[in-house]
Parts: sequence; C-alpha cells; structure tokens
Amino acid sequence: MTRRRLTGAAADERNALIVEAVRRGRTCRSIAAELGLDAAHVQRIVRVATGVSVYDWRRGNYKRAARDPVARFWAKVDTSAGMDGCWLWTGALTEAGGYGRFDAVKGQSGRAHRFAYELLVGPIPDGLLVCHHCDNPPCVNPSHLFIGTAKDNVADMVRKDRVWRGGVPADRQPRGERHYMARLTEAQVRELRARAGAGEVQAALAREYGVADETVSAIMHRRTWAHVA
Repeated sequence: MTRRRLTGAAADERNALIVEAVRRGRTCRSIAAELGLDAAHVQRIVRVATGVSVYDWRRGNYKRAARDPVARFWAKVDTSAGMDGCWLWTGALTEAGGYGRFDAVKGQSGRAHRFAYELLVGPIPDGLLVCHHCDNPPCVNPSHLFIGTAKDNVADMVRKDRVWRGGVPADRQPRGERHYMARLTEAQVRELRARAGAGEVQAALAREYGVADETVSAIMHRRTWAHVA
C-alpha cells in the first residue's frame, strides 16, 4: 500500500479530520482505505491526538474522554467544510466578537482558536495574538490562523474594511445622517458640494450650515461623507 506522507500543518489538518471522522462513527479501516494508510496507523493518530483509544470512542467511554482537553476540544469542532473550509466551533461563544470559548483547564476560560493553534501549529509567543485570515471568529482551522501583534490585527481588519467598534463590524456601523453626531443630512451634503463646486466660498457655507470650515473642506475632498454621491 502506498502511503501519502504528509508533514507539518498538512499532517496536522489531516489528523484532525481523521479524529472528527472517528468521532462521527466512521471505522478506522474505511478512513485508512480512503487516505492510503494502515488502519493501525489511523488508530495511533487518534490515540496521540486525543489521548483516547478508538476502543473507548466506540464504546462511549466519554468519562475518560472528558478528562482530556484535546478530546473535549474536538467534540465541539465541526470540520464538515473540509480541509480548506472553516472549522466551526459549536460550543460557547464570547459575547464580544463571537469567538469560541474553551476551558482547557477547568475554571480557566480561553479562546478555542488559540487552543487550536497551540495544538496543531505550536506555542504562541508572549504578547502576540492569533488572528483570522478568514474573518470568521468561530473558525479554528489552523490554516486560517496567523500570529501577529495587536497592530497587525488592526491593520488586517482595516485592509479588509472589517474594523469593529463596540462589538459591531464596520459594514454595520451607523454612518452619515444615521450617526448620532451627524450635523448634516445627505441632502444638505449634496447641496453643499454643488454650491461649493459652483464657486461659493467654503467659509460662508460653513457658517450657513452651522459647521466648521474644516468640516466643509473634508466633505469637498470626500474625507467624510464619501458614501454620498
């Protein structure tokens, strides 16, 4: 039998899918046949990854599995999207942001995607974050995660127009006349642009509309109200 030799992240992802398949009831023999592995090799992968033998899984020995954080983790991960898709956390989520919550140690709440990164990739350096390429907070697929600083994370969100303020993504932020600090309506902004474009003095327009000179300048250069045609 020819085996598919995988290393690094590819092997980790394959092993995670094997564990999920066993958890869902597939036999080691069928998994081995599909992947070109020996059934005994599949059994070893499950044992190393979860600390629980296939025998225990088959007989529902979940008391033993419950003591093992890796087994508890995989029991709450949906990998049905495949190796390239998002692996969704089906357990509890944080109120802010919707990230997976996972207690690797009883009484010590943590983030599921951070646990996934440490489990399948490696240690997280002190002071660094585990960020999402996919912008999907419940996702724990290690191929969708990357290490970065808080500045890196913000830059990534800004680049994708996904900046969050107060738990609300940028594309749902109130803007324009719906914003609580708005002094103008969209109709007034269009009128102001037309009049300034026709040559009226911006300072005079600012006084008429009850805004600062800088506000009129920002509107004319589309630094603000850019969504208004």
